[in-house]
Formats: sequence, C-alpha cells, structure tokens
Amino acid sequence: MTMEAIEVAVGCPQGSIHALRDGSITRGILFDATLLPGKATADGWLKPDTPVTWADLEALEEYRGRAGEETRRLHRYEFLFTAAPLRIEQGMGSPINPIATF
Repeated sequence: MTMEAIEVAVGCPQGSIHALRDGSITRGILFDATLLPGKATADGWLKPDTPVTWADLEALEEYRGRAGEETRRLHRYEFLFTAAPLRIEQGMGSPINPIATF
C-alpha cells in the first residue's frame, strides 16, 4: 500500500495499531543479542538476518550489560512487560512507553 493510498483513504485498512489499543501485557525476559561479539552493527543494532543460536543464548548469560546489573541485583531475569500505544484509529504505528515491572 502506498502512502498516498493511506492519506487519501480513511487510514490504514490493514495492520492498524488500533488492534493493540488496550496495550500489551506479557512476560518479558532479558535478552540483548547485540551484546554478543560480532552480532551488532557499529551503531548497536543486529545485522539483518542475523541468526541467534542456542549457543548464543547460553553466551548471553555472560553479557548482560547495564540492564543486566539490575536483574542480577534482584536475581530476576523475568518481568511483567507492559506497553500502551496511543489510540490512533486506522493508524499504522504509535510511540509506546515500555515498562518492565519486577
């Protein structure tokens, strides 16, 4: 779908953020694959199509970074993850404020 079609029409007819209007509440687990050697780009993102293997998951035990300091202090690596988007009817995306509650 082109941007022109979205602007002329009444919004985005498919894939609207409105489906998540009540937010998302789920279990979160600390997992930052960008900490693995050779996985991240220079600007700190995963390279496109980067596989994350079982060995990588085990290696992440050693690389938890700053976010991991708090999880280690609490001895908690799982948390309640909540995120609430702006309620934009037929909108394609929305900023969110993700919150991890231990």
